[in-house]
Formats: sequence, C-alpha cells, structure tokens
Amino acid sequence: MTAVMNFTPGGYRFLPSVFQYSGGVASQPGYEIKRVRFRSPVPVVEGFDFIEQFIRAAGRPVAYFAKTGRVFQ
Repeated sequence: MTAVMNFTPGGYRFLPSVFQYSGGVASQPGYEIKRVRFRSPVPVVEGFDFIEQFIRAAGRPVAYFAKTGRVFQ
C-alpha cells in the first residue's frame, strides 16, 4: 500500500503515483479543495495563467495548486 504524503504548504495530502499524477488528493483539516472547470478548452498556457490568478485572487499562495506536491511559481 502506498503511504499518504502530506504537502503542508498546499494544505493537502496525496497518494503518490506516476510522475506528474497522484493517486488521489484530500485537503488537510481546516482547508478545502475547490474544483474549477473551464466551460470550453483553453490553451495550456492560458489555463495555467488563469489558475495562478484565481489562486492569488483568493489570497492563497500558488502552492495551493494540488499537483502531486509540486509548487508552481
């Protein structure tokens, strides 16, 4: 069984998997995960720019982007 990894800067924990994916993610106590979807596809760069702006507008560090414990800055 895979051990759960804590990513304290992001306020979540995850199950490691293959390179850029996780086997699942859950918020730490006192945090919540919000799912945001685009209504239609956007270019990858625009998508990541939106994600960064969305997270910063919420007053949170970009480390809150749940992606297998990687910090996008």
